[in-house]
Formats: sequence, C-alpha cells, structure tokens
Amino acid sequence: MNKVVLIYFIGVLLISCKSKESSSKKTNIVVYELIKSEIDTVPKDNFIDFPIPELDSILPYFETSGAVENSPSERFHNPTDTGIFVFYTLFDKRKNSEYSFDEINIGRLTTHTYRKSKYGWAATDKDQTFILLHLNGQPITIGKTIQIGITFKNLIKELGKPIYQIDSTFIFLGKNKIVGQFNFNNQKLESLTYGRFNLMDEIFEIDSISRKEIIEEKLKR
Repeated sequence: MNKVVLIYFIGVLLISCKSKESSSKKTNIVVYELIKSEIDTVPKDNFIDFPIPELDSILPYFETSGAVENSPSERFHNPTDTGIFVFYTLFDKRKNSEYSFDEINIGRLTTHTYRKSKYGWAATDKDQTFILLHLNGQPITIGKTIQIGITFKNLIKELGKPIYQIDSTFIFLGKNKIVGQFNFNNQKLESLTYGRFNLMDEIFEIDSISRKEIIEEKLKR
C-alpha cells in the first residue's frame, strides 16, 4: 500500500514539474514574440523625407540669440566641418491693448552658420542651415500642417507612422535623418522637438531597440 501511495505522489510531482516547465516555455514564447514585434514595427521602405522648416518663417519671432557650439558636432547634423551652431529664443508678440503687447515665449530655434569678422552673425544671414526647433506655442508651422494644437491623426498624415511611443509622446524618423518628438495632451499637440541630428547611415537598417537608444541619447542632451 505504501509503495502505491509513493508511486502516486511521484507521478503527481512529475506531472506538476512538466506543467510548470510547459507554462514557463509558453511565457518565454510570449515575451519573445512581444520583443520580436517591438523590433520590426516599421518596414524599412516606410521611411520618407520629412519637411525642412523655412527659416524665413521662423526668424521674425526671435528676440535673443547666442552660440551653442562649434562644428563639427557629435549631436547635430553637420552641413560642413567649419562654422558654429546658433540658437534663437522665439517670442510671439500679441497685442493686449492699443499701446502694449504681451511677449509669449513659444520656443527656440538652432541653426548652423558662420562667424563674420565684423559682426559675428545675424538673423538676416542667408548662409544659415536649419538644425533644431523646440516649440510650445503657435503660430509657427512645419511643412504643410504641423503646428501646436493639431491632432495625432493630422500629424501622421504628413509624417507617416511613429517609430516608437512613450506614454503620450511619439517619436518619428525621416529618411533625411530628421527626428521629431511630439508631446500630446488631451489629444492635441502640446509641444515638439524637431531637428536634424548626426545619425549614422545604418540607423534605418538596425533593429528598433538599438535605434531607439541612439535617438533617445540625441534627444535628451
């Protein structure tokens, strides 16, 4: 009788172990499938050229400026191996009475330009290249429709699918190595970072997890 009981308990133990092993394998398969789906979310041929903002439509809003760093840059797109990166702080002047205006900070623009021997640089210089734009207010528009206040649906009409999402923030990558970070609140675009970064040519070929790490490093500086 004791032998029968012993054999029974051994059988139950083996079945339990196999069941746990099978459950563990199923869990690993599910985790692997989630990782795999995360890696190949954007087909390589889905990348498109993103619009480059027109400086003439942005610079009228600048109030202050300063040098960021010399080129070449590890972070920014380098138009040449010489020159400097310049930032402009942007304000929107809105009339609040017949004689006064409110100056509302709407963001910051970074360009690549050159120091001139007599005056350094100026917003009127025509040799500037667009590099980076931070926006948290209107009325500046990127491309045809991208501006603060639009919906996500309108955004993807112009840029296609994002490459990844963190909460209500969506990251897009253009074929011309422009990265857009768009932050939404109450289903409306609240702020954005949109710029040309120093990205390797292989950025479109590597898996999306590695791509995300590289882009996050550029954005967080």
